[in-house]
Amino acid sequence: MGSTQKPPGPLNSRIGPPPTPLNGWIGHPESHPPASRRPNRGHSGEEAEIQAELERLERVRNLHIRELKRINNEDNSQFKDHPTLNERYLLLHLLGRGGFSEVYKAFDLYEQRYAAVKIHQLNKSWRDEKKENYYKHACREYRIHKELDHPRIVKLYDYFSLDTDTFCTVLEYCEGNDLDFYLKQHKLMSEKEARSIVMQIVNALRYLNEIKPPIIHYDLKPGNILLVDGTACGEIKITDFGLSKIMDDDSYGVDGMDLTSQGAGTYWYLPPECFVVGKEPPKISNKVDVWSVGVIFFQCLYGRKPFGHNQSQQDILQENTILKATEVQFPVKPVVSTEAKRQGKRSVPSSGWASGQARAQMGFWAAGAERPGPQRATGAQIRAFIRRCLAYRKEDRFDVHQLANDPYLLPHMRRSNSSGNLHMAGLTASPTPPASSIITY
Repeated sequence: MGSTQKPPGPLNSRIGPPPTPLNGWIGHPESHPPASRRPNRGHSGEEAEIQAELERLERVRNLHIRELKRINNEDNSQFKDHPTLNERYLLLHLLGRGGFSEVYKAFDLYEQRYAAVKIHQLNKSWRDEKKENYYKHACREYRIHKELDHPRIVKLYDYFSLDTDTFCTVLEYCEGNDLDFYLKQHKLMSEKEARSIVMQIVNALRYLNEIKPPIIHYDLKPGNILLVDGTACGEIKITDFGLSKIMDDDSYGVDGMDLTSQGAGTYWYLPPECFVVGKEPPKISNKVDVWSVGVIFFQCLYGRKPFGHNQSQQDILQENTILKATEVQFPVKPVVSTEAKRQGKRSVPSSGWASGQARAQMGFWAAGAERPGPQRATGAQIRAFIRRCLAYRKEDRFDVHQLANDPYLLPHMRRSNSSGNLHMAGLTASPTPPASSIITY
């Protein structure tokens, strides 16, 4: 478990020295080797290597900034001295901080396991009515979440109060980061990785729609998708059921259920029907979550959101961005990582099946390359799947059960086939390469 004592010393002494750059000569002029000792790769190869190194250092810089913020938030936390809450949960260190809550990594002294303790702190200046509404909302989330038991959903273990303005929920602890942080660091990922994430999300959604009463998550987004080991090719878990909807017999009819919390949620990931304004509240169904899956998949593949990418939530609302999102547009030109470009120029033969074999060994495929081996989805099939998720009219959009049986997500998409040719038409379907060498279109 390790010591829970806070390391002494000033802030800078607690985050360690900056990382040593790869290829030592990049950085300080005094560390440059003589020209005669440098590899003779030509200007373009050298520039690509420098650019790849700059991208890596940018990722490291983001990690340092994130850690500085975390340490500063922990230093200003009411719980910075690592108390044991409810005589059971020993707080170890702060994981993150939201508007009215903090999340700590803790050790459960009863169960002898790590847990994530979310501490909700009501603003003392709030009126009693607002405090009561916040508390009711949190209790509702707890009642929904505590009944869920699925390997792709974060488990909720416990709930308790500390005082009249503070209460806690105890959740399953996951070591990795969320998908939002991964995409900020890496921009995008391979089709194989993105498909794996989507399959796991859909598996969880199918479970949510098979239990009684069924549940709409309503807030699926990268920030609520946890990557258990921090990589894009491992297990995921869905979290945060604060906006979820219960589809019980009293509220759910043939056309769906009334959206009584219009305006809540993350607008980039909500479908058009959530923005319709009229005399009656709009009707929603589990197709809200299907739209969110399509947006997440698009973002994983193309490194941008399909609608309102550079807009704020306020701009999306004022400009009716999602209401106007009648058709999804796909990028024309591929986005290629600098590292992949550099490796491709160095290592890939110019043509022939040997070229394909080399690409397979390096872990990527260029657009139009012939891929011997397992049959994989074509770019057209992938785009068709995204369009099924992002159908503008909810009547034309798949529901969760249809999505779970979509041909693109079924295992036969990965079976071998005698011809084995693949023309990705702008999307890779490669074996998972190292993050630095992924080419995704």
